[in-house]
Amino acid sequence: MAVATLVKPYCSIGAVRDELGDATAKEPIIVAAINAACRYIDKRQGRDYFLHDHSADPLRIASFDDAVRGDTLFLPHWPIIELTEVEVQGTVWVEGTDFVRAGDRRLVSIASLSGFGNQPLWPIGPSNTEWTYLTGKFGYEAASETAVPEGLPPEIQRAAVLIAARLTGQFKKDALGLDGMRQSIVDGSIPKEALALLGPKPVMV
Repeated sequence: MAVATLVKPYCSIGAVRDELGDATAKEPIIVAAINAACRYIDKRQGRDYFLHDHSADPLRIASFDDAVRGDTLFLPHWPIIELTEVEVQGTVWVEGTDFVRAGDRRLVSIASLSGFGNQPLWPIGPSNTEWTYLTGKFGYEAASETAVPEGLPPEIQRAAVLIAARLTGQFKKDALGLDGMRQSIVDGSIPKEALALLGPKPVMV
C-alpha cells in the first residue's frame, strides 16, 4: 500500500491536528485532506503558491499566453525570488534601462519603441523568436516538495488548515432525513472563514 505523502502543501499535519483538537487523527486522512485543500486553493485563486525554478530553463511568455497589456508583462507566477535575465525578442533587456519592476507581479517596459509614437510598449509577437523568456525563480521557495513554503502569506496557510480540517470528515452537521428525523452527517463544505481569508475570486488578467 502506498504511503500518503504531502505534495506542495500550504500547511502542516500538526496544524491540522491542532485545528481538529485530535492528536490521534490518522495521518493518511490528514495528508489527503491537506493535498485536496491546497489544490482547491490553487484553483480558486487562479494561481499557486509554490516554487517555479526557471534558473536553468527560462520561463516562456508567448503571445497566446495573453500576459501582456500595453507596456506591462504580468507574471504567471509570483513573487519574484530572483530575476537574472529578461530576453525580449532575442535581446537581453537591462533592468532600469529597458524595464522596471512594479510590485511583485508586473514588469513594465520603459523602452521607447519606434512605430508606436515613441510610447513604451512590451513587444511580443506570434513566433517563438518574438516571445519573452525570463530566467530566475518565482513563487515561494520550500525546503522540499513536502514542506510548507517559506514566506507563504498567513491567510493562505490559515485557509489551508481550515479547509483541510473540514475535509478530514470529522466535522458533523444536523440535517433532516427523508423520514423527517434529524440525523448527523459529515460536513464537507468549505468554511466561510476560509473563504473570507481567500477574499473575492480574483479577476484573471
